Amino acid sequence: MTPEKLTTNGQPCYAKRSGAGKAPKLSVAMCTYNGDRYVEEQLRSILGQSRAVDEIIVSDDGSSDATLDKVRETVGNLPSGRPVLKTLTGSRLGITQNFARAVSACTGDIIFLSDQDDVWVPSKVERILKEFERHPNSLLVFSDARLVDASLNEIGKSQFQTVRMTNRQRRALTGQRGFEILLRRNVVTGATVAFRRELLQIALPFPRNWLHDEWLAILAAAKNGLGIIDEPLVMYRQHDSNQCGMRPESITSQVASAASSYRDTKRYARIRQVADRLVETNTNPDGQRLHHLQLALNFEEKRQCLPASRFKRILYVGRLAITGRYWRYTDGARSILKDILARQ
Repeated sequence: MTPEKLTTNGQPCYAKRSGAGKAPKLSVAMCTYNGDRYVEEQLRSILGQSRAVDEIIVSDDGSSDATLDKVRETVGNLPSGRPVLKTLTGSRLGITQNFARAVSACTGDIIFLSDQDDVWVPSKVERILKEFERHPNSLLVFSDARLVDASLNEIGKSQFQTVRMTNRQRRALTGQRGFEILLRRNVVTGATVAFRRELLQIALPFPRNWLHDEWLAILAAAKNGLGIIDEPLVMYRQHDSNQCGMRPESITSQVASAASSYRDTKRYARIRQVADRLVETNTNPDGQRLHHLQLALNFEEKRQCLPASRFKRILYVGRLAITGRYWRYTDGARSILKDILARQ
């Protein structure tokens, strides 16, 4: 069996695929940055899984605290020597490229993404592996999460509720419409994600204007490869130092946010990157997905031409809204509000 070669930023890494009937090798890719307050608790939740992982790759983005000391004390001195721990350091990369470095160093067949400050329920790994076994074509599986505060007290809503994911959308995500839904907005949280290593063949390198989780998810959806677990398998901690958080917003705060923000001019480039990557990697989504890509690109071109005058902009946005594409390719009324209120 020959090794599979993957590259990111010009750096190769190798892994062997598991043979038929062989238990898959499991990797955890954790990114850290000044996380010594919570990282030990997260690592212990990973070490306490009902199905053990084989390796933990920790990529640190220049911490100035005791994060790596905590990591090595918690994992590096285990009597069994398992899981294998590897720590990576270097220049500051930011969250997306730090995760690229972490996943590129993983040698497992299934790679679990991990933040530094959450807590996994004990059955998370086992539950996700069963989902992969039931659906062999799934490339990426994600779950719901409980939103908790710094002390792990539940905030009230789950992650799926916070991103306003309906039961209909949940069912559609694993079918033909999953790609269309993720073109509209991301609903996949990296802290809940695991994916097959083969997804990296099309995902690496990660583009800098995408978050790692949304990029992996939309490419998996392009190949009809999303799996979803409708139960919370992570306690997703929300605190003042979150690099990426998820707090419920009131209608008032949404309006204030739209009015104080600048108009989003990056969506066209982001969708274009998806299309280009699918072409570059000879990934051939079906005609329906290609059709939606083109329609989304055409719509974003029109959104680039919003008039500076607020009155003219209201009329322009109204004509676009009549086409229904705000609801099909953006976040619906929220995007309409932002196009009308956001600064140029």
